[in-house]
Amino acid sequence: MAIDQMTPLLMRRTGRKLDTLLPLVLDYAVSFVKPLLNKIDTVEFTKKARELKVAEEYASRLLRPNHPGQHERIANHLVDQYPTHGFVIDADEAKELGLKAQKADADIQDCIDSIIPFLNEITLVGRLIEVKGE
Repeated sequence: MAIDQMTPLLMRRTGRKLDTLLPLVLDYAVSFVKPLLNKIDTVEFTKKARELKVAEEYASRLLRPNHPGQHERIANHLVDQYPTHGFVIDADEAKELGLKAQKADADIQDCIDSIIPFLNEITLVGRLIEVKGE
């Protein structure tokens, strides 16, 4: 973007040709972004990018049976648009994504509310099911 903006500006102001100005503009652009790029740990960046791709693939596979034709779009959206696992996707937003969702009834909501204080202390994977007494 800086190159696209600076090159025509310098051509108009100096009257010089592109082949003269382009090396100067490229040198300017490199010197501008080099300090930022030097701070990027490419090994760590690659590792995190791979982890996101794996998460997207798992999500796509899990969504495929119930959302054929939409599973890849939904998985990509979940990975790219939500910054953390702590970012809440409520029933209305889930429906906008194309997911089947409904609001919990009062009893289930009470159960969920009772476990929320413990969620920062433990990691759980699974689903909530109602267990009826014998």
